[in-house]
This record gives sequence, structure tokens and C-alpha cells, in this order.
Amino acid sequence: MLPTRRRAQQQVAAGVNVAWLVAGAALGGLLLGLAVAKWAQMAFKNEFNHTQSTAENAQLRAKVEELIQVVTKYDPLAYKSMRLRFTKGVNKAVVLGLVDELLTKKEVNIWWLPDSVERLLYCNVISLMLTILDQVVEGMSMNLAGHNIKVSLNYLDLTEEEAVAALAASQAAVQTTMELPRGKKAELAAAAGLRAATASP
Repeated sequence: MLPTRRRAQQQVAAGVNVAWLVAGAALGGLLLGLAVAKWAQMAFKNEFNHTQSTAENAQLRAKVEELIQVVTKYDPLAYKSMRLRFTKGVNKAVVLGLVDELLTKKEVNIWWLPDSVERLLYCNVISLMLTILDQVVEGMSMNLAGHNIKVSLNYLDLTEEEAVAALAASQAAVQTTMELPRGKKAELAAAAGLRAATASP
């Protein structure tokens, strides 16, 4: 009877020791996590100096303002072109329609990314592409019979119905081209090359 009671007391004591061990491990893990978080915060604070960053940003803004003043003083036409380049409008209605059309496709829409964020991202990317295209096209010119021909990129001022119709027509043309068999695409490419060869002197 006595050994059984002693064995039960030993088991209870062992259970208490295990519980204390688990509690100690949990407390140690918590303290270690807090120490790592504090160390990371101190390291980030040492690498990122808010005062220095603010001063550097102020210096950069001052340099940009100085450059703009220099351009304004010495080349008014260039300054005007610069202002027009950054304020030129983009047909946001058509861009938003294209983005919404893209978001309806499963192969384009990212399921884990919110549509509002994805819509903003795609709108910015397409607007950036149009801006780059505008800058490239703006520098294109050719001379023909003593005349200088310049190319410019301007968006169509369409009503909502016309914009939707134009967007649908362009998407249908792209979809038709994508759905053509590979052999048909090769035939069309060969025919286009043949026409270009016969048209050239």
C-alpha cells in the first residue's frame, strides 16, 4: 500500500515538474521573441535616421526646384514642353474599361490580391506605358519634300458608348488574331512579307 502511494506522489511530482518545465519554456520563448523584436527595432532605427532622411529629401527638392528655374530661365520652350509632358491627359475611362475587362479573366486576375489594389496597379502600369510611348513618339519626326512631319499621341475624346465600342472592337481583333491556328498566322505573315517585298522598288 505504501509503495503505491509513494508511486502516485512521484507521478504527481513529475507532472508538476513537467508543467513547470513547459511554462518555463513558454516564458523563455516569449522573452526571446521580445528581445529579438527589440533588437530588430534598434537595428532599423540605427539604419534609418528620420532627421537625415528629411534633410536629404529637402535637398533633393531644392535641387529639383533649382533645375526647373534654370530651365525656365534659359529655355522657355523646353519648360513648356516639360510641363505639357507631365500634365498631358490619359483617357482614364478607356483605361479603366480595359483594366476591368482584364480583371474578369481568370488567367489575369490574381486571386489572392484585392481587386482594388490590382485595378490601381494595372491602371498605373498602362498609364506609364502610354506616357513612355508618348515620349518616344514625341521625338519622332521625318522630312518629306521639304516639310518636317512630327508624330504625336493624343487620346480620342469619345463618349462612353463610343469608347466602349472602340475598346470592344480592338479586343475582338486581338482575340481573333490570338485564336488563329499557327499555320494560318504563318500564312498571313508570309503574305504580309510578300506584299512588302513587291511594294518596295
